[in-house]
Amino acid sequence: MGTHGSLSQSRRKMKQKKATTRRGRPVKQDAAQDKQERILDAAEEYFSEHGFDGVSIRDVARAAAVDTALLHYYFDTKRGLFDAVFRRRAEILNRMRIESINAYAQRMGDKVTVEGAVEAFTGPVFDLAAQGDERWKHYFALLAQVYPDHHIPMDAYHAKRIPPPRRAGA
Repeated sequence: MGTHGSLSQSRRKMKQKKATTRRGRPVKQDAAQDKQERILDAAEEYFSEHGFDGVSIRDVARAAAVDTALLHYYFDTKRGLFDAVFRRRAEILNRMRIESINAYAQRMGDKVTVEGAVEAFTGPVFDLAAQGDERWKHYFALLAQVYPDHHIPMDAYHAKRIPPPRRAGA
């Protein structure tokens, strides 16, 4: 009788443990997102150091610890990967620029100046270049390489045009 009671207690404990812990593989979306981020981080670093032509899909896959097929699955081509690297930070930077320009326009009302608008537009770039982490430094190094290199179109960077600032009271 003593053995039977302790057996049912251990079964109850196992059921409770199953209810509170998750077994098996991690959620696919989280794992996929993590792999994509690792790929983008590796590609950003490699492209910033070696340029578009100096990087292969295999280099990025090796650095991200994934199979090359996964890069093709997510990004299709090396150019698709390059565009995704740009788009990831460009969207953040452009959002910051819009917020900065809108805040400037709100503060200044009808007294907006060209100098002030340019400062509001470029301020986020300088702030991130000075205070951003290593990944932002890679992004800006990549920008510096790409702008003078006209054989790489900047579609990904300019994909989201910056709208004009909202006027105070508008």
